[in-house]
Amino acid sequence: MKKIILVFFTLFALYSCSDQVKKNKQNNKLPITLTTAKGGKFYGETLHVNSSEPITALFPASVTDIYSQHVSSQIYEGLLKFDPNDLSIQPAIASSYTIDSLNKKYRFNIRKNVYFHNDPCFIDGKGRMVTAKDVKYVFEFLCSNHKMNASTIQWRTSILGANDYFENKTDHVAGIKIIDDFCIEIELNEPFSGFLNLLALIHTSIFPKEAFEKYGPQLMNEMAIGTGPFEVLSIEDTFKLRKNSHYWRKDEFGNQLPLLSYINIQFDQNKSNELADFKKGELDFIWGLPVEEIPNVIGSLEDAKNGKNKEFTVQSINSLQVEYYGFLMKDSLLKNKALRKALNYAVNKNYIATYILEGSALPATHGIIPTIHGYPNANVKGYAFSKQKALYYLKRAGYTNGNQVKDLKLYYNNSGQIIELVANSIQKQISNILNIDLQLVQYERKDLFSKIENSVLPFWRFGWIADYPDPANFIASFHSKNINSASKSANNYGLYNNPEFDFYFDKAMSACNDSSRMLDLAMAENILMEDAAVLPLFYYTSIRLINPQLRDFPINELEYRDYSLVYFTKEKKKRVRVYESLSKE
Repeated sequence: MKKIILVFFTLFALYSCSDQVKKNKQNNKLPITLTTAKGGKFYGETLHVNSSEPITALFPASVTDIYSQHVSSQIYEGLLKFDPNDLSIQPAIASSYTIDSLNKKYRFNIRKNVYFHNDPCFIDGKGRMVTAKDVKYVFEFLCSNHKMNASTIQWRTSILGANDYFENKTDHVAGIKIIDDFCIEIELNEPFSGFLNLLALIHTSIFPKEAFEKYGPQLMNEMAIGTGPFEVLSIEDTFKLRKNSHYWRKDEFGNQLPLLSYINIQFDQNKSNELADFKKGELDFIWGLPVEEIPNVIGSLEDAKNGKNKEFTVQSINSLQVEYYGFLMKDSLLKNKALRKALNYAVNKNYIATYILEGSALPATHGIIPTIHGYPNANVKGYAFSKQKALYYLKRAGYTNGNQVKDLKLYYNNSGQIIELVANSIQKQISNILNIDLQLVQYERKDLFSKIENSVLPFWRFGWIADYPDPANFIASFHSKNINSASKSANNYGLYNNPEFDFYFDKAMSACNDSSRMLDLAMAENILMEDAAVLPLFYYTSIRLINPQLRDFPINELEYRDYSLVYFTKEKKKRVRVYESLSKE
């Protein structure tokens, strides 16, 4: 009985503390009306945003989806970050860094003006300064086998001594060394040209040991305490963030960031509802449009160029996001490579991109990796539609007629009309070309992904948006080292295993020359395509509609967002459509 009372009292104390923190923040209200800042910018206002999927995690090491990342990255930040204009690497908590001649040791100098958000977990409730000890604590957590760590694999295989730490053979990671209070060194097992990109990911964001120990894992999502430009105000029907008044960063004019006072995030999966809210002025931008609304909202390309679209800014760019269907390699039916090839050739991806998606995507005929600067996509042999080849490989699979293929099911999530339209189209195409009765099975998103992660579905819908602008990001999960059912971060859901693929991927990861690295990655992708391990469908074109008074909110291929730079202007911006970033493929 004493234990039960103690646990109840502890939880009550934590929740009471949480409530008190929220009350203090809510009572300390910030101005909403616009006030003048330097350089023609303005302070104030609330940014109203919709998320079409729920926020599943705020704790950096637990974030696995882009919707959670969009919010968590405003609360937390790491040593480095991406520039939202071009996705180049920029200093964040680290003011500078050096790399040794062997490309294995990275030394980071930490700013001396970065503080954690104010919170009762600190003495007097005031956020303390970030030091090298905090960085070491976070990176050792990333190398640990803690159940809240969803990114173990990429760290335990790259940082010196990380695997021993993961297996509890040592109490520290040998490759993480504190040089002084504001300098830390990270040593890798082998050179890895993409390492700096990894350090800009949300997983590497710095959080305080005091908060994790005080609130425990169950409260770390709500009691999110980082160093970022915004802090959590409330988590209810809508999600509210408020300006971190002690943020370290200033813009090029010397304005203290962030410029916005608040961010209000609502949750609605229905894209038509989202569009309606935007038209009513209740949202300041939307990301992605209902397919059936694209011609009505944006109009033709020529009209948009002539300024005949409505009073909003339209941004478009070919994103680093691919839609594909995955195969389970051990499935009794789909372990047949010839059948997987027949299904790939039977799908007309050009038709889907042009007529189903109204031109809002590009067909994935060159593999699973979208167009990335420097990557030889043309070297990759994918699957363009071919009825003749589809029937040839069906016969090679051992079927004289597709009606002999029994119980082929495609599992997909009910998260939007696009997903269902594409699934229905593919069902018809496979029936028309191969005479295979493809059955469609619909799940809630969370239920579908839970089954995918446990490798129990034979054929499923999946989408992937790159974490960073590198082709390796799209095929890393197919490495055999990512087959590990005991690890939350293992993401080779189809259980694909080919030593030749592993060889070229590993060779690319250790290459110091970027050109040869790209060629090795293309070799790995070609092997993946030859094995027909997936059925790539299309690469998304990212489209945003934006309040014309919203400024400094550039679009990029990752939909990486930095709200600290965003502001509203009193003067309405002229109607603009951004087409320059779109390829002509």
